[in-house]
Amino acid sequence: MYRRFLLTFLCFLCACDTRTPVIKLEGFAQGTTYHLTFVAPKGMDTTAVQNAVNDEFARIDQALSNYRDDSAIEQFNAQKNTEPTIVDAELVKLVEIARDIHKASAGCYDLTIKPLFDLWGFKADVFTPPDDEALAQTLSAVGMDKLETLTDNRLRKLLPELRIDVSSIGQGYTVARIAEVLESFGVENYLAEIGGELKVRGKKPDGKPWRIALETPLPNQRSLHKIVSFDD
Repeated sequence: MYRRFLLTFLCFLCACDTRTPVIKLEGFAQGTTYHLTFVAPKGMDTTAVQNAVNDEFARIDQALSNYRDDSAIEQFNAQKNTEPTIVDAELVKLVEIARDIHKASAGCYDLTIKPLFDLWGFKADVFTPPDDEALAQTLSAVGMDKLETLTDNRLRKLLPELRIDVSSIGQGYTVARIAEVLESFGVENYLAEIGGELKVRGKKPDGKPWRIALETPLPNQRSLHKIVSFDD
């Protein structure tokens, strides 16, 4: 899964004391970095939180990663038939969200563009513009209208070659899921960021809003554009 926005997690200017410790967890997941900064409730087991976060990353990766041949979504993609297929309800949920966006964007947003993604070489980071014949052939295997939702855990391809890629919404979904993990431990004030996708709740211990830095959205530049504050 890849970044959707040029958003850099810069710093959290927070005042804290022994009564309101601010915890920072960070690492690598989904082909990018993550940073979790939160106000820890009294008596929190930070190790348990980290383990729960790791477990959730691993679960989502197993279900939704297009970079793993053994993931649930890639197993669905590998099936070259039009039979109804039982899949995880989580995948169906994302498909339906994507379908709504597809309609709202007049077809500009489409989860079934994975064949085009591969054709252009994005997966291998070797970008090769295709010729007209290859492009036309690949486009014939693309289209949300070729993916049917039957129930909350069953999908059906109307074209055997159809493949889907949830990278464009998967990271945002993951942020929401990781935020739920934090909240399950009683965390009420946090900033969760994964590869530029983020969710914010509450404030820092001193009552000030969480702050992040935005990069200038230009290629080959990593300059500061502005500082943004989030008031919950």
